[in-house]
Amino acid sequence: MDCEEEDFIKAFFDKNYYTSAAEQRIIIIQLDTAEVENTDTGIQRPPKANNPDYCQQLRYNIITQIKTWLPPQCESYQQDLYYAICIEEMEAWILTIYQKQDTTKSANPKEKLKREPKITFKEGDKRCYDEISKEFRKLKNLKIYCQYNDSLHLFVESLQSLSKKEINVR
Repeated sequence: MDCEEEDFIKAFFDKNYYTSAAEQRIIIIQLDTAEVENTDTGIQRPPKANNPDYCQQLRYNIITQIKTWLPPQCESYQQDLYYAICIEEMEAWILTIYQKQDTTKSANPKEKLKREPKITFKEGDKRCYDEISKEFRKLKNLKIYCQYNDSLHLFVESLQSLSKKEINVR
C-alpha cells in the first residue's frame, strides 16, 4: 500500500521533484463505506437508526483509522491529505444531481443510479462516471448538491482551505 511507503509520499510532496515551489500538492483518499464492516480494517460503524450524526461519526472513525496506517515519519504530510469518504457509495453523491433529495443514508445507491431514467449507466466505465457527474464541476451546482448529502458536504468543506474563494456550501 502506497500509504505505508514513506519514500513514495515524501517524493510526491517534494517541491523540487515534481513541482514548482508555488504549486500545492495534495492526496485525496477516497473510500466507500458500504462494505466497511466486512473488512479487517478495524473501522467501527456507529449506530445508524435515529442517529443524526451517523455520517460525521463514521467519517471520523474511518479517517482516524486511515491515519493509523501511515508511518509516523509521514505526520508532516497530514495537512495535505483530504478524505473523500462516501457514505455508503460514491453513487450516493452522484444521485444528488438526479434526485435532489437527501441521499446520505440511501440504501443501494448504485442500484438506484442504474434505474435513473435520465442517464445511461455503464458500471465500470470511467467515462460514464465522468459524464453523469459533470454537474459537480460548476461551483454553483456543487453548493446545491452538497445540501443533499452530508458526506459530500463534509468533503467539499474540507477542501475550502485550497480555494481562494469561499465555498460556503450551507
